[in-house]
Amino acid sequence: MIVAVLSDTHGDSLRIATTLELLEAYRPALVIHCGDIDTEAAACQLCTYPMHFVLGNCDPPERVIRPVIEACGGVLHGSFGELVASEKRLAFLHGHDNSVLRQTVHKGLYDYVFFGHTHRASEERVGKTRVINPGALYRTAQPGFVLLDLVADQVKWLALPAAEAPRDWQ
Repeated sequence: MIVAVLSDTHGDSLRIATTLELLEAYRPALVIHCGDIDTEAAACQLCTYPMHFVLGNCDPPERVIRPVIEACGGVLHGSFGELVASEKRLAFLHGHDNSVLRQTVHKGLYDYVFFGHTHRASEERVGKTRVINPGALYRTAQPGFVLLDLVADQVKWLALPAAEAPRDWQ
């Protein structure tokens, strides 16, 4: 089962469209978004695949964005998400509350913990838990995301093609 993990799209519709084009070649069974969706339009644009969201520190209030996500066919888990897929336990959160992130990682309850917020891709193992930050699509030198084959336990890092400077980095 292929899972795509992305974060920090911040409403950048051009980079979301590019990401969706890249995903077509892999056809993930589900996509996890680790927060900072930023706009209702971005949430709907992302719901091309079975989509699971958590809220980040730059997202609209849950009462505002939840109906939009649900109307587009996505699932909003609030500030913390859990799923079981291919017999693997997945947790995902934005990561702006460092103590919650640390507790989640160190509990040892999950095979994978995904988070965003830092706009920097990273990966480490803490005990049995693989901790992955897919990076960001916005406000980063190298926008990208992660594909994870849960059965093979293989991660593929995908970078978006080079583009002009983000709109706020002029």
